[in-house]
Amino acid sequence: MSNQDFALIDPSRPLLALVRDFRARLWLRDEAPDTELELEGVLAEMFFLFLRETHSSVLTTTARLNEYCEHLERLCNAEVSTEDLRSAPQFEKWCVCLDHGAPVLIGSARDHPLLGHVARMRSSPLFRLEVSEHWARSWSRVYVLGDYDETVARTLALTPLEIMSGNSGGG
Repeated sequence: MSNQDFALIDPSRPLLALVRDFRARLWLRDEAPDTELELEGVLAEMFFLFLRETHSSVLTTTARLNEYCEHLERLCNAEVSTEDLRSAPQFEKWCVCLDHGAPVLIGSARDHPLLGHVARMRSSPLFRLEVSEHWARSWSRVYVLGDYDETVARTLALTPLEIMSGNSGGG
């Protein structure tokens, strides 16, 4: 997928198409067990996070891969409560960029549980983005979104993904 494909497929769920594509290849492998299936790029990186967080072995059975896909789909379809938003860190002057093949938020954060207030940071991979509702869901947490600012990416020599045209509203 190219940099802009994430936004064109579904800007509010930028990794969902990638997850569904992998799940479809996983189902094909069930029907033809000799079919090679590789976890690569961002899916491979997140798989190791998944294994660590679920205290699992590296044994990659079909059941384990299905469980992984279900976890990713839950993140893509996550809804947030008022309480989630009340306790969430805030991303100000943010935009979405690709980092190692994964869409991430880039910007300044306030009230981050591990980092406090930081002038520049990137989130973990971004699974859900609701610009009109002012929130995003990454691998690790929910963020409240402040003002959108694509110049943040340009100051870091990155190219922002075009998400604003496909996701109404704004920071």
